[in-house]
Amino acid sequence: MDNFVLVVMEHASEWPSHVNGGTAGCVALRQEPAESRGELLRRTYKHIRAIERIGGAVELAVLSCDDDPNIDVLEGRVPLARALLATVLRAGEGRLDLVAPSGVSGRTRHSLMALAGTLTEALAGTSASVSARFAEAPAPPASSARLRRRPARTTDYRRSAA
Repeated sequence: MDNFVLVVMEHASEWPSHVNGGTAGCVALRQEPAESRGELLRRTYKHIRAIERIGGAVELAVLSCDDDPNIDVLEGRVPLARALLATVLRAGEGRLDLVAPSGVSGRTRHSLMALAGTLTEALAGTSASVSARFAEAPAPPASSARLRRRPARTTDYRRSAA
């Protein structure tokens, strides 16, 4: 069984610094500016099904969150986090990380910690884990010509033997 890393990024979020985006088996999805949370959830399910259809398992799922303290945004990420946890649990072990920059608002920080706490209730009898991580923002690029690095989209779900 091939193991995958699945990174789902809200529109204004940052790449999670603890994930190497060049790793074989890394699937990254970024919410488009006009894309609703429901559309992002449907697209995430599509990628999860594709990974599982080839016999793959998600060993690490990451939800990279932006710092929008709007209650609709905070509540809107719950179904996405639950979907990511479900795919990790189907693999039998693994990890779900809810990540945001260290400077997020108190409301966003509290919401992510509460969500992680709520999701841990589903972990009984498994070796899976859920965490909320708050990382320092990455340093800006050295060249002003390169304003934003976006992870490459991966559509080939076969993990290479590299």
